[in-house]
Amino acid sequence: ILLYAPTARRVAALHTGWRGLHAELCIDLIAQWKSAYSIAPEDLVLLAGPFISTKAYEVGDELLSQFEQLHGSTYSRHFVTTPHSTRYHLD
Repeated sequence: ILLYAPTARRVAALHTGWRGLHAELCIDLIAQWKSAYSIAPEDLVLLAGPFISTKAYEVGDELLSQFEQLHGSTYSRHFVTTPHSTRYHLD
């Protein structure tokens, strides 16, 4: 994930994987930038790598369960199944 704050001239590259998503690394970085540099979240540009997509980001039931325990059903819509797999794909 690339995060860019044009007004503050800050750039960050995060290799999060599903564990990083679950640990909310991107959210933590945004909060740090907001505090340290007075950057409003709506002023940020976020780019997700090409492999973070339904086609290529397969995850198991355990990740969906962990996300639901932490966030309720907030993110459930991002866990989808495809006709070619019984596992979830994160989008």
